[in-house]
Amino acid sequence: MLKFPKDYFEGETIDDFFVESEMKHAWAAQLEVYKVVEKICQKHDLKMFAFWGTMIGAIRHKGFIPWDDDLDIGMVREDYDKFWQYAMEELPEGYVIMTASLEPEWDEYHGRIANSNKIHTGEEWMMNNQGCPYVVGIDIFPLDHMPNDKKQRDWVLEILAFINSLIGSSWEKISERVPNEKFDQGIKFLEETFGFEFYMEGNMSNQLRILYDTVCASIGKETDDLLCNYPLYIKHNGKHVFHKIWFDGVTPVEYEGTTILLPAGFDPIMSVCYGENFMVPIKGGASHDYPFYKEQREMLKEGKLYDLAMSASQKILDVSSSDEVIAEHNEIPTFEIKDEWATRIKNENKKVLLYALNSASLLKYGEEVIKKIERNIRIFAEKKDELIVILAEDAVFSETLKKMYPRLTYKYDGIKAKIRKECGGIVADRIDYNFASICDAYYGHGTRAMGEFLKAKKPIMIEDVSI
Repeated sequence: MLKFPKDYFEGETIDDFFVESEMKHAWAAQLEVYKVVEKICQKHDLKMFAFWGTMIGAIRHKGFIPWDDDLDIGMVREDYDKFWQYAMEELPEGYVIMTASLEPEWDEYHGRIANSNKIHTGEEWMMNNQGCPYVVGIDIFPLDHMPNDKKQRDWVLEILAFINSLIGSSWEKISERVPNEKFDQGIKFLEETFGFEFYMEGNMSNQLRILYDTVCASIGKETDDLLCNYPLYIKHNGKHVFHKIWFDGVTPVEYEGTTILLPAGFDPIMSVCYGENFMVPIKGGASHDYPFYKEQREMLKEGKLYDLAMSASQKILDVSSSDEVIAEHNEIPTFEIKDEWATRIKNENKKVLLYALNSASLLKYGEEVIKKIERNIRIFAEKKDELIVILAEDAVFSETLKKMYPRLTYKYDGIKAKIRKECGGIVADRIDYNFASICDAYYGHGTRAMGEFLKAKKPIMIEDVSI
């Protein structure tokens, strides 16, 4: 069980948003579920990683986004399917699995793990769930392979859109069925195309969701270069596409005093999902009612159990929390500014510019990214008497370039050499937060380092590749 400092559970204002004590308990309870899932994945060598808002919260806030309240993780399809097999055998007693294939009433395209299916106020429960009486869980999203062939990719999207349209006309109970000739023809087409046999007297909505998931899982191949979550790819008009290299590794980062795992390529992933300015907080509602436990809280109040639950929650703090965080976590890799860089910057007394490269730009602009860097080098060379440029790339930039444009790898190596020789600049191994401590301004694409420049109120300019 995770342990938190006693003051962790106090309500506080974070980024001008008040987070109530109840929410802090819910956050901690969700992290308990996360650690259960992480343990299963580590045991069976499955790769999991924080995703969507959880990922950006980890980088921007080192925890939950203050005005959000859920925890999302992702897995590449092969690991996703294996995980549910292991989870059925190894989840703690009382935990609940929600997927279309295991829970007919589950109406989402992703899966979910919850710590229970009902509210608890007993002392043992409250002790083991961070003083949170509510049902909490985490959403788990599959990332599927996208066919490299555009015609095949377009066909997949048409099929998924077609299945989705049928879901809108389907039923959960046969008594809800409305005669619909086009629907019946659509079902016949799917049966003939995929060999999938529907039971028309059963829950058709659920059966169509199972087929939808089956199509997502089976169309692409592991040799394809791109990944996506098809439902969200369609919802966001084809914007959420990722290179599979970005998920080759995971890295632990700080999160609410413990650690969670992020995909190695989280900088480009966040750029794809949230744009270049992903480090700028934008207050807004979550995709569900906030707080998520609103209805559960009303149920407790109606049963006159709310005050009892909150009292038990407070008592447990004295037993379960400590003056220091004692949390099970992974070792976080560190990055330090080299002494020789700091000494040179101090001695030369020039302005220092961080030039940040993000792999997402390669997916969006292709070869134009390299051409833009070459144009910039000429400008930097002219300013070398007054400017030191530090070229820093995200953790997967070179690998993405090598995979997408192998013939440009040597050109990029030459560019880095020119940064050193012709511009008198510095080439860093990777981007990191603490560049803001030695740089006067930020230029390039959005990365995690941009947040520290924002805090320090240092100039930031997002690169326009077309200029």
